[in-house]
Amino acid sequence: MLQAVLNPDHYGAVIVGPPRIGKSSLANIVAAELDSRHHRIQLRCAEDSRDTAYSCFKLFLARLPAELSNSISIIQGIHELIRLDAAGQEIVLVVDNAEHLDQQSAAVVANLLLSGIKIIATAGNWRDLPVGFQQMIRNHKIVDLELRGFSVAQSEKLLRAMLGGHISPTTLHTLHSLADGSPLLLQSLAAEQKRLGNLWQSPRYGVWILRGPISYAGSQWIEDFFRRQWKQQTPACREIIEVLALLRRCPLSRLAKRFSATALAGMQESGTVMIDDSIDRLVSLREPYFGEVVRSWLTLPRRQELYRVHGRYLMQEENGCSGQNLLDFAAAVLDAEQKLAAEHAIPAARVALERFDPEFALLALAGIEQREHGWLEAQELSAIAWMQLKFPDRAAKVFEAIPEKAWQSLDEETQARCVLTWAEALKWLPEHDEALKDLLSRTKSALIARSASGHLNRRTTELLELAELRYLHFIGRFHEALPRVEAGASDAAASEHHRLACEILRVEAYTAMGRELESAELSKGLFEEVHASGDRTLLIWWFDTHVISMLQWGDWQQIIKILEPALTRGPAQLKVFGPSIEAILGLANLFGEQAEKAIEQLLSACAQFDQKPTFGYTSMAEAALALVYATQGKRRQGRAHLQLSQQSKHERRPWFYESLTRNLELISARWLGRSEHEGDILRKAEADLAQGCTGLAAGVLFGALLIGGATPEECRLMIAVATHPQWRFTELAKAMAEGNLKRSAAQMLDAARLAEGLGLHLAVDRCAQQAETFALAAGDRFTAAQARRMLAKTGRPLSARAPVTDKELDVELAGRVAALTRRERQIVDLVRQKLSNKRIAARLGLSIRTVEGHLYQVYAKLGVSSRHDLAGI
Repeated sequence: MLQAVLNPDHYGAVIVGPPRIGKSSLANIVAAELDSRHHRIQLRCAEDSRDTAYSCFKLFLARLPAELSNSISIIQGIHELIRLDAAGQEIVLVVDNAEHLDQQSAAVVANLLLSGIKIIATAGNWRDLPVGFQQMIRNHKIVDLELRGFSVAQSEKLLRAMLGGHISPTTLHTLHSLADGSPLLLQSLAAEQKRLGNLWQSPRYGVWILRGPISYAGSQWIEDFFRRQWKQQTPACREIIEVLALLRRCPLSRLAKRFSATALAGMQESGTVMIDDSIDRLVSLREPYFGEVVRSWLTLPRRQELYRVHGRYLMQEENGCSGQNLLDFAAAVLDAEQKLAAEHAIPAARVALERFDPEFALLALAGIEQREHGWLEAQELSAIAWMQLKFPDRAAKVFEAIPEKAWQSLDEETQARCVLTWAEALKWLPEHDEALKDLLSRTKSALIARSASGHLNRRTTELLELAELRYLHFIGRFHEALPRVEAGASDAAASEHHRLACEILRVEAYTAMGRELESAELSKGLFEEVHASGDRTLLIWWFDTHVISMLQWGDWQQIIKILEPALTRGPAQLKVFGPSIEAILGLANLFGEQAEKAIEQLLSACAQFDQKPTFGYTSMAEAALALVYATQGKRRQGRAHLQLSQQSKHERRPWFYESLTRNLELISARWLGRSEHEGDILRKAEADLAQGCTGLAAGVLFGALLIGGATPEECRLMIAVATHPQWRFTELAKAMAEGNLKRSAAQMLDAARLAEGLGLHLAVDRCAQQAETFALAAGDRFTAAQARRMLAKTGRPLSARAPVTDKELDVELAGRVAALTRRERQIVDLVRQKLSNKRIAARLGLSIRTVEGHLYQVYAKLGVSSRHDLAGI
């Protein structure tokens, strides 16, 4: 751009692109780069400029003698004034929205360009410019530059170039969303957040992450951008901007009664404000970060004055208004440091929690005093907010601080609902297990005692039952809870919430207890019901459970398909869920053998967990990193992350996560040669089986088989566990275990083919290696060569054992084929043509049993075990 302006063969440049992409900012940046010898003239065209002659040059027109009337003399007069103001300096015109130039202004600009004056213009599309300008672009006299909104991939490329390292997906999508695809805004945001220390590279993990929320206020580029807009506004428009910055949105009808309708129309045309399509025609600043910056300029006395003079009149009625209006009203009151009444604070806090903004919920509730009506409800919401922030200890303290008299004043259903939230907090605190049990028992007894009928109503019973069932699942007592869970799920008289909650618990139990196929089918069928209920808490719980169900079932590609789009959610949701989503994606890619992706995602998740509280994910992510590094032969990194995982034992985790983490640690330790863990895999599997958790036992034993060197006891237990049919890898695990026990090369080759069909390349590699080892030990060089050929297909390094060349293989194969009878060779040829036994029998005039007998002899003579093997000979 700068070169186009300075090049004597060019008149300048025009920047085109969609609204709010940063065209004007780039034009001003380029103009600012010019040295002091350049005189800059800023011209702006409004949408209605075409209707007014010389609209861009009104100030110059006012300075001309009144007797100038023809266009030539006016153009010359404006030209002379511009030269006079420049005082010998080179002149650059900066023209915003040049497509709205009126005919006379366009003639003036063309005359100035022909005289050597340069231009930097902006427009939506160069084809909308005046005809003369289009011709200059076609003749390459004016250079056109198109600005487009960045894709996520382009944003990542820019940020990596700026920061010089990997950036977490959560941070990337947050910055991309806030910049709305504008590369200039993205660059400015990233630079400012880095300067403030909020965009920070973890020294342990080498990943760039955001440590806290982003504030636009303080960003030099953004403030400069909006100060330029601010200076262009009239005093009346500036007050409207201040009001909208404080109140966020106002009904057009009320705003028009307070301020000039003409001013509002002009602000809409210039793109400063926007009016939505709702019934109230709500007016807001088009750029939300403009409001944040302006609020940072307003002193507290000014905010209070604006609220006092305009706020109460302009704000919509708080009662019955939409969720966003509630948040706007609460934010304006708090910004003006006024009292936010409980009847407004509580609904606003509920909306904030639904939108995953627990910090704002706590801020809204903070001013409610104990003597006010609604204080107890505010305490319940505060506890929920602390749980969203992953501070269960603070959530528990909220309930502990409620006086007994106030607690007893709650009706039984409200008290039971509070106990459910309280129990959710206590279960994460290991030292509070007895307190949790006592809370549930004491509450139930107290509520029964005060009930006139001596019984609890159904809803109260359901809430207390759900609190206990969730605790039993948390500590892994699925067998004990399952009959009650299944009863609740099938109870036609139960409330919809309780029935769906029990269905989700049933998915959890089936997943842990080796009923993965039932779990997966049940979970898929639940989605429509949970979604239709409109209960966001249930939906999030179902989503977490469904992902874990698929993880255990082995449907890793489906997990990736579901979770990758989840990283494009809004910044508020990413702040809450982003790191956990990255951790699960890392696990899915680890099990799906996408090592590089897994490492990036797990490092990113760990870097974020290192900076904020987490519900049990840290150890699991560290253990997964240890395993993926171990599989890549990076032993030093693997040992370091295994140690970090084991150091995170102070975390309280749900039993399922605890068990999965332990599996990952034990498999990593064996892969890394940690002898102190000898025998732990077998003991872990036996402990899982004792609790009825067949799937988790199968997982850790299968890991031992993948590593190689599984003990005979582990192989025998794997064969016993593999008798249950629901696990996706049952047949493969059984084949590997039997092949290991018998040291059978043929069985290990069969296992390798099963693994190939499942897409488990690591298992293919391990089975083929063991098949080669067993074959060579038995002197079976033919089977060893088959194993080595399969290893070559995986692209992994071959073992260093006695190589068998293709020539030797062909010689040995020829000898084996020569030993076949004529009939056997006929049958082999027909098998290779993919004919079934029935069709071969019909073709040769034999019985099916005779064909099967011949095939048995063929398999034995050639050292193969399937029709698939014959096809490859």
